[in-house]
Amino acid sequence: MYFTRDNVTRNNKLDFDKKGTTHLKIYKATLVEDSWEDIKELSINDDVYSTGHPALSPDNKKLFFVSDREGGFGKTDIYEVDILENNKFSKPRNLGTKVNTEGREMFPFVSQDSTLYFSSDGRLNLGLLDIFKSNIIKDSLSEPKNLGAPYNSGYDDFAFFIDSSEENKRSK
Repeated sequence: MYFTRDNVTRNNKLDFDKKGTTHLKIYKATLVEDSWEDIKELSINDDVYSTGHPALSPDNKKLFFVSDREGGFGKTDIYEVDILENNKFSKPRNLGTKVNTEGREMFPFVSQDSTLYFSSDGRLNLGLLDIFKSNIIKDSLSEPKNLGAPYNSGYDDFAFFIDSSEENKRSK
């Protein structure tokens, strides 16, 4: 399991930077019987920017995440890395301007058909963060589409996901 939590010290205390900000980091844990064990911080993290909201590709070979690291297009961008052997990762790759804007792109989710869903406040929307979908994984020229109502409202809309196991049960 990949998850996000605040940057903590070895003593499990929040680690604040000079501006009083505690940054997010991604961790990986392994399920051993009924307990999550072997929690490891990912090498893509850093102490001066946040890295969070992990989402796996359907084949578990890529990890998508959000970061405010240098070199991005906006406040937060969506990136991807290849998952390599021995808990190693490729260099992070920004998904580019077909997904990222000068605003905040957050909360990625990749469905079983490799459609990327994410929230953004940097595109034409119904208000604040709206949920968008994109075929960028299969088509580098794909333009994101706003899901519209009822998925989006005048408020923040985020953390969209599809439970494929339930979807498959209904279609049988």
